[in-house]
Amino acid sequence: ISGTGVGTITAFGSVVINDTRTFEFDDNTKFFRDGESVTEDSFMQNGVGMVSRVEIGDDVSDDFTSGTAVTVTADNALKGPVTGTAPLSVLGQAVIATGSTLLDNVPGGTTANLQVGDVVEVSGYADNQNVIQATRIEYKSLGALEWKLTGVVSNAVANTSFQIGNQLV
Repeated sequence: ISGTGVGTITAFGSVVINDTRTFEFDDNTKFFRDGESVTEDSFMQNGVGMVSRVEIGDDVSDDFTSGTAVTVTADNALKGPVTGTAPLSVLGQAVIATGSTLLDNVPGGTTANLQVGDVVEVSGYADNQNVIQATRIEYKSLGALEWKLTGVVSNAVANTSFQIGNQLV
């Protein structure tokens, strides 16, 4: 029996999900960040706080709390410019940061220092209103060449436009 788990990476050595599940790596474990294959070292340097999905091999424990990871995938919900600061929004999507949100390279270690136009990557969970409960916010000092917006599509106009949350595409 194998399985898949989803949660926030809270530690490494192996991968620890939600402080309760620990999955070991082996030479065959594959790592992905935002759809791109990355090395284990790169993943471990940049993965804490990211929402992740782990596919576990056939050595998974009966309670699905341990085993060997076959693939570990971490994805950001948003990548792009800050479009509002009160409340914080990125690409028009509201972002909520709490005391448990990991802030990576954010000026002064607080989201209060982010300015409209700053580029960030946000990992977290979206509610049904496309509000992102951030688990990790990473400030990108040189900007991002690729923007990413995820969420529920609404107001679709054939061959013209649609919205994700408040962002018109």
